[in-house]
Amino acid sequence: MRIISGILGGRVFTAPTGSETRPTHDRVREAVFSMIGPYFNGGRALDLFAGSGAMGLEAVSRGIDHCVFCDHSRAASRVVSENLRKLGILSKATVLQSDWEKCLSSQKEAFDIVFLDPPYDLHLLPAVLKKLSELWLIQPGARIVCEMKAGDTLEYDENVYHLDTLRKYGLAQIAVLTVRN
Repeated sequence: MRIISGILGGRVFTAPTGSETRPTHDRVREAVFSMIGPYFNGGRALDLFAGSGAMGLEAVSRGIDHCVFCDHSRAASRVVSENLRKLGILSKATVLQSDWEKCLSSQKEAFDIVFLDPPYDLHLLPAVLKKLSELWLIQPGARIVCEMKAGDTLEYDENVYHLDTLRKYGLAQIAVLTVRN
């Protein structure tokens, strides 16, 4: 896998082995960042259910000041830490090996961008979106990128979030939400 653009563009990183993670393909990452950026002038990001950390790594490469990477898997957290070390951006990241609820409860600052890619079969997106708003962890105008199985319906509070786009990429679909002011 490789970073697509930004200061780390073209650099390679690794994904955890096995079938527990589904790294977001280059083509999908490129499309997502075209929708939400493509570059950033600072800010904070959260890569929840991080897996390889591909989305957060790309965000840091494109100008995000700091990214919190969280995954319940010890192997995934280890791979993210190793990728950060190899890429020389450890100071721009925090890696947490934790379940999503503990991760969110431990955060003290709001995020400008959030990447959510939970296991498809657990249907966690509605609960995570609710918790993000309840804990005030998202800035007004923040962008939330949700990856889910193609054909799934995303449930969210329309008083909190606005659906900007919903696009299908093979077996996955990406929803981009904006936090209402």
